[in-house]
Amino acid sequence: MIIAKMNSMIHNLVEQKDIKEVVIGSHKSVDYGHNITCTQDPTSFDYLLIYVFAPGGKRNVICVAKYYHGNWYTLAPATVNRTISLQITSSGTSLRIDIAEWVNASANNGCQIDAVVGVNRGGVTG
Repeated sequence: MIIAKMNSMIHNLVEQKDIKEVVIGSHKSVDYGHNITCTQDPTSFDYLLIYVFAPGGKRNVICVAKYYHGNWYTLAPATVNRTISLQITSSGTSLRIDIAEWVNASANNGCQIDAVVGVNRGGVTG
């Protein structure tokens, strides 16, 4: 019985049946600042996945943002010899994403926000 329940729990984790993703916005222009009116309050999700096109490095990347105790925490990957700088603020369904792709301290360009996806993990049942 214990083994069967454990196998069921592992299967649920591997299948990720409890994860729900919703596209809540986008901003298709290349820019440094993106004002996005979301379909839902972005702070109501466990975390956000931000799908970004970085034109300098010609790369599609995913950034992660988490709202925790009144603050946004972000994680952005690097592209080819470049760094992504990401800052988020929000109020209700209004989301402001400031993003830049940096080559060095003086050379940078804006990025395109292909999608903002809200993710809720739910809970494993069984």
